[in-house]
Amino acid sequence: MKQLSNSTLATRNMPITELKSLRYHVNACVESDVMEESVLGQIDQMIDAHYLSLHNHKIFYQEKVKKYKTHVDLPDESKKRYRQVASVSLEKLQKKLVAYYKSVEKSTTVSALFRMWIEERMRYNEIEKATIDRYEIDFVRAFVASGFSGRYIDEITEEELEDWVRDIICDYKLTRKAWANVRVVLSGIFRYAKKKKMTNISISYFLSDLQLPDHMFRHTIKEDWEEVFTDEEIRKIVGWITDSKHPERQNSLSNLGILLCIYTGLRGGEITALKISDLKNNMLRVTRTQTRHKLEDGKYLYEMRESTKGRNGWRVIAIPDIAVKVIQRIRALNPNAEYLFTNPVNNKIMITSSFTGKLKRICEYIGIPAKTLHKIRKTYASILLDAGVSEKIVTSQMGHTDITTTRGFYYRNRHSETERIAAVTNALEYPVSLLDETVKEEERKSEVVS
Repeated sequence: MKQLSNSTLATRNMPITELKSLRYHVNACVESDVMEESVLGQIDQMIDAHYLSLHNHKIFYQEKVKKYKTHVDLPDESKKRYRQVASVSLEKLQKKLVAYYKSVEKSTTVSALFRMWIEERMRYNEIEKATIDRYEIDFVRAFVASGFSGRYIDEITEEELEDWVRDIICDYKLTRKAWANVRVVLSGIFRYAKKKKMTNISISYFLSDLQLPDHMFRHTIKEDWEEVFTDEEIRKIVGWITDSKHPERQNSLSNLGILLCIYTGLRGGEITALKISDLKNNMLRVTRTQTRHKLEDGKYLYEMRESTKGRNGWRVIAIPDIAVKVIQRIRALNPNAEYLFTNPVNNKIMITSSFTGKLKRICEYIGIPAKTLHKIRKTYASILLDAGVSEKIVTSQMGHTDITTTRGFYYRNRHSETERIAAVTNALEYPVSLLDETVKEEERKSEVVS
């Protein structure tokens, strides 16, 4: 094993976080018990020196009682401001001071800091409860499962942090997106700890310098047909809902909600949050969304939030005449309700899963692959882009910051194999015709020779 050099241990200005980490790992760095004892002794001296440097009161010797004395500041919640510390020798007094400052040191675990960070963000209304649920899931999957949640923040070095990041990416086979979620939590915890002076690590610099090659991550490949509905599938869904032989289907709020998703591209939570007052001619205001968060008993609580997802979520979108008619139909079913999608039986606002579950059943009825409500939103974006709609209009309709989000995560090929073959064949009509003429000419020459 590699030995620790004297020059390394002679660094008296080493931060306390690095000193503690050094002591924690010293058993794996030395070759003998004698060397270990010597190394630990030097590290302990530096750690003691750090804690003694925190003492801000004068040490004096009182001849009458023959003791060394001083005072220490008590925590803010204490009724007294100071406490006297005394000992018969200076060395013993210093040991008492080191023990005291160690006992009051704010050494906190990653898990405790996660809670503190969440509570602070909630106090300032920076996050919704639904977001907290997502953070909790990511924290358990990466931090708790790996044992990192129990580490003390002041003992973690940048080298250890980088090793942990690489380990969880490889061990848990994280995708880029999954790592991005963990990164948000990691950044929040360490920013909070730095602000509270519990660590010297600047997480923004750490993450910017972190090199994570693409091949480290697990890649999931989804076929286009899994991500969007084809034109034929959309026709089947709309045809099933609007079938004149089954007029009752157009009296179903969940069916009408699916139609509205197809014609507007709205998220499920935005659909359920619509009011009739949001509609003006062919323009629809999207200013709120329905959110959910998990309660202690495992059940979900649904709430209306007076804002939407993302910076550009609040928007006014253009809708076709058919979408206006769908909204009017919904209003006719609920003439007095504040929200469009209010169940007339129990007067409760519908939840997103009502539409998702119904869409799945419709897909089964008509014999197409079952897909989620969000796939309709991706289909809507792809239809607009395929039709050559201005990118400015597309991003405005979708509530995206820029077109790269739409093209990168939403735009998919929505055409069937037959349609794709026909499109490619038509596009290559001229070069194909030239080849046909060449083949025919060769065949004529062959016939003449024979």
